[in-house]
Amino acid sequence: MKRIYIEITNICNMSCSFCSGTNRIKKSMTVQDFRLIASEIAPLGVQIYLHVLGEPLLHKDIKSILDVASEYNLPVNITTNGTLIKNNSDMLMSHSAMRKVNISVHSLEGKTVSECDEYLKEITDFGIMCRESGTPIVNYRMWSGDVGGSISVEDSHELEYIIDAFNVVVDDNFDRGFLSKKLADNVYICHDKKFVWPNVAHEEISKYGKCLGGRDMLAILVDGTVVPCCLDSNGVVSLGNIFKDKLSDIMSSTRYRLLVEGFKGKTISEELCRRCAFRCRFDKKRSAK
Repeated sequence: MKRIYIEITNICNMSCSFCSGTNRIKKSMTVQDFRLIASEIAPLGVQIYLHVLGEPLLHKDIKSILDVASEYNLPVNITTNGTLIKNNSDMLMSHSAMRKVNISVHSLEGKTVSECDEYLKEITDFGIMCRESGTPIVNYRMWSGDVGGSISVEDSHELEYIIDAFNVVVDDNFDRGFLSKKLADNVYICHDKKFVWPNVAHEEISKYGKCLGGRDMLAILVDGTVVPCCLDSNGVVSLGNIFKDKLSDIMSSTRYRLLVEGFKGKTISEELCRRCAFRCRFDKKRSAK
């Protein structure tokens, strides 16, 4: 196990078109519940990602959560839409638990150029400060279309704004591949392909294939439900509940064992995973149905 996603809140201050959304009750995890999770996962030596759904910087006790992570030596990676970066920059740069801040620039999808510029200034100012302080790592995430396609006018503006702020040149091929570019010491920008959230109502893609879900990663939803990865935002593949079950028991259950064995290229045990197009990125070669 390398990383565990923890959804400290499923409440968000935006309504992005690409987000899967959820019908689950909107809530935030208590610090006490987070501490229980930290105590369970600390022996695994993992990094944690405060991300599934929701905006982690909305959590009123975010500093206390980072304090607990620090106590248990859990490096923290936060994925944020970036709208609250300005008010949290000092904490994010100074806290010993912080490893990386992923900023989803694609949260701007549909916004006008004028609406974007104030936001872009705030997130690039943060990146520049992190370059100077040396911590945390900052990763600006963008996406547009498929490989070989060209990026939109809006994305071009955002890309140009960010690279100009760091006074670097990005190769013209950046918008035609899934690339990562170093902007400065510990500051990066990456460009990836959009994906469709898996859904049991979708057509089956493959019964066979590989995935890191359950093997290298797990996700824990705000109510404690343990799922194979951060794309199971509705807890369809519930492996157990960490507030009720020991993680060691969850990871020795029949459902978990079948999931992991299936993801080694055998028959995929879960219906949701058979309908996950993102999973196919882990296949060196797509298997026939």
